[in-house]
Amino acid sequence: MIKKLLKLVVLFTATLLLIVSCSKNDDEETTTPETPTSTVPVLEDNVKIIDQTKLQLDVTPTKIDEGIYQFTFTGTAPTIKSGDLIVGDQGEGFIRNVTASKVDGNIITLQTTQASMADLFKEGGFNFSLNMNDLTEKKAASGFSYTITNRSIYQEGPLSIVLNKGQIDFDPNWFFDFKFNKTGMTFFELSAKNAKLNGELTATVTAAQATTLVNKSSSILTNPKAFTKEHTIWVPAVLLGVTVLVPVRIVAKLDLILDYSATINAAITRQTTFTSTNTFNLGIQYANGQWNDINSFSTVNKFTLSQRTGNAKATINLALTPKVSFRLYNQAGPYASVSLMEQLSGAIASPSLDWDFKADVWLKATAGVEIEILDFDKLDYNKSIETEKLFYTTPYKIESVSGNSQVGEAGKQLSNPIKVRIIDNLEKIQSNVPVYFKVESGGGSVQTSSIMTDENGFAQTTWKLGTSGEQVVTVSAKKGDGTNILGVPVTFTALFKSLIGTWTLISATPAIGTFVPDYIQCVGNGDIVMEENRINSGQMIVTKDGGQIIFNSTQKYNNITYDDKCKVTQDSPDTFTEGTDNAAFTYDEKSFFIKDVESGTIDTYSYTLLSANKVSVLGCVFERK
Repeated sequence: MIKKLLKLVVLFTATLLLIVSCSKNDDEETTTPETPTSTVPVLEDNVKIIDQTKLQLDVTPTKIDEGIYQFTFTGTAPTIKSGDLIVGDQGEGFIRNVTASKVDGNIITLQTTQASMADLFKEGGFNFSLNMNDLTEKKAASGFSYTITNRSIYQEGPLSIVLNKGQIDFDPNWFFDFKFNKTGMTFFELSAKNAKLNGELTATVTAAQATTLVNKSSSILTNPKAFTKEHTIWVPAVLLGVTVLVPVRIVAKLDLILDYSATINAAITRQTTFTSTNTFNLGIQYANGQWNDINSFSTVNKFTLSQRTGNAKATINLALTPKVSFRLYNQAGPYASVSLMEQLSGAIASPSLDWDFKADVWLKATAGVEIEILDFDKLDYNKSIETEKLFYTTPYKIESVSGNSQVGEAGKQLSNPIKVRIIDNLEKIQSNVPVYFKVESGGGSVQTSSIMTDENGFAQTTWKLGTSGEQVVTVSAKKGDGTNILGVPVTFTALFKSLIGTWTLISATPAIGTFVPDYIQCVGNGDIVMEENRINSGQMIVTKDGGQIIFNSTQKYNNITYDDKCKVTQDSPDTFTEGTDNAAFTYDEKSFFIKDVESGTIDTYSYTLLSANKVSVLGCVFERK
């Protein structure tokens, strides 16, 4: 009795230490993961736990596939009959319903059908965690890291796809939680919380001519088997009132997959780089009779177009995906993946050769489960979510560089060209973009109405002014579908150097028609005359050699008597005199030169061209009619 009690104590103590068996080929690794916690599960009464030290399974694939589980035993034949459920960790593990049993010598042969974990567990639950170190052949400091460089992914006919660099740093800690009762599975969760994913996808797509490649997918791991790990989670449970350890056999597989497709109608080369840094939560959960997804992403994405030759109508799709899948008892189970998604598209118009190129980059995360190994009565489930897209587009914007607001002579070419720049949405220069220059008004002309941007993203042309009216040129650039890019139109204006013509006064300081005191004097008792002036209208006539300014004005005189305190004691009636002032002038590019009629000196007055037909001088604005 004491020996039996001691045996139970030892068995109970073992339930407090979870042993994880990790194997590849003939090598065995043992780690101690997080101890399963939950309500202690109770097994169904008909469960038989197969001890591989006493029963050796014949793992011949043809027998296993036919449901024949044959064991070699030593000593007394095991008592396993039809209606029992066997569970074990040999091979990739098994849960099987026994439909027939036969003993022949030291071999017991069982005819079986697939069972589920809901058939194994009567009630209760358990949970455990696996990190990415548990999924790799070689332990890393933290998580999974893999880099591949300069790998030819596809080469056939005119199309070549080269993975210049594919890098993934992936560090989730996968959490599993199971609960059961007499109705079956009542709760399940697969999740990774606060996980890390950093990735880079640099690829070059080259098409020598028009081509189409339907969806292709391939693993880029050089040795995929190195990233398959087998684990046995020993879960404390109760069977017929006795505490036992039941094996939960799980095989974890990590793969790195590149998906790609292309439709291209001309020869092009595109090399792009997509980098992504992420912290995320991802998973699925079954509770209260329904599925829910677990997802949230904090993402920083960057995109670079490092090589672009040729223009074509094209759509290219690339995706780099680390995928983790888990098999339970040799049956497909839960899985999860996070994809770096990239879509490149372009358009080109004929015969104009207007074109555009666009790239969208984003993450697509998927979590799901093939449910039969958990519970035959439940349905498979999966959920995918996509993060917000980061877009790249070119040509994106047109900007003025130089040449606006020049002053020139009517009918002659301006001193400097008018110049614009084309950039992408990352503010980098873009070459080989058609740019269009158009004279909108003034009757002038441009040397080139359409030109491609150079290697620095610039396009320029010279402008010959017209002879009358406002001088305006607009500049534009278009996408492949004919719509304008941002910044269109860029407007250039120019002013005439020539002042020849008749100009009319439209404003003055002070305002036209307002009397302005010329002087006021008060020195004590006496009479003075106060003069006020106003401009009624004005005109300027300019010829090739000179001109004249004519002001029509009114003068107002008041005879005012002051006392010793300079108070007005008498104000005589007003006297009005109307007259015309006429001043002749010569001029150069900046100034009028007017001879003072009293002193005979030459006074200089600068003028400013406000527009092609407006000029400011002497505090007045004249407009050429």
